[in-house]
Amino acid sequence: MSSNEGFWPNGARLAVTVSMQFEAGGQPISGSGGPITEPVLPGFPDLGQNSFYDYGAREGVPRVLDLLDKHDIKMTSFMIGDAVRRHPEVAAEIVRRGHEAGAHGRSWQRQYQLPRPQETDWITDSVKAIEDVTGTRPTGYNNYWIRPGVNTLEILQDLDFTYHIDDLSADEPFLQRINGRPFATVPYSVHMNDITSFDFPAFSPADYEQQTVDEFEQLSRRVPPGAG
Repeated sequence: MSSNEGFWPNGARLAVTVSMQFEAGGQPISGSGGPITEPVLPGFPDLGQNSFYDYGAREGVPRVLDLLDKHDIKMTSFMIGDAVRRHPEVAAEIVRRGHEAGAHGRSWQRQYQLPRPQETDWITDSVKAIEDVTGTRPTGYNNYWIRPGVNTLEILQDLDFTYHIDDLSADEPFLQRINGRPFATVPYSVHMNDITSFDFPAFSPADYEQQTVDEFEQLSRRVPPGAG
């Protein structure tokens, strides 16, 4: 979310971005987090935990798409390449309904430690998967756990991406120069994400709804930089 009077079209004071990470099918076969807390024995696939991720593709995504259609809201879905390959019909349906496909890496694993050539291949592979299935080329990127590497932004610029969301430093989007050209950062409202709001025992849907309303109202009242 961001507020900047005079910047947004049609006199809008507040811009809200909605994103949905599409990760089901991109997780490791064993060792992924989830509701089954007992660790699986080494060397065995965690079939139960993986079925939890399949629920997202089978039940969760269609429900979210229907809800967004109901309210005429468009979002960005940051898609893992392996998830797209495993559930191509889901990725295609997201784009068919008018939503943006962003890239989220080859699989649900860290990439910041990769040497530059390997990281380039990692990102390029996810782009290819999305293009092959949806017919669109992503221009936005989200790293695993919001952790880019020292080369990531330059690689994204080289691959014709225009923005990333792996930054927690501001409420409003901002431009920086990468490779001598402007590159947009759309900060991640991590406190509104399931990373901090869903995956804990005392989660309350009603409290989360109120948190979302409070966030919107606070930012809509904010005086934009340089406005007074």
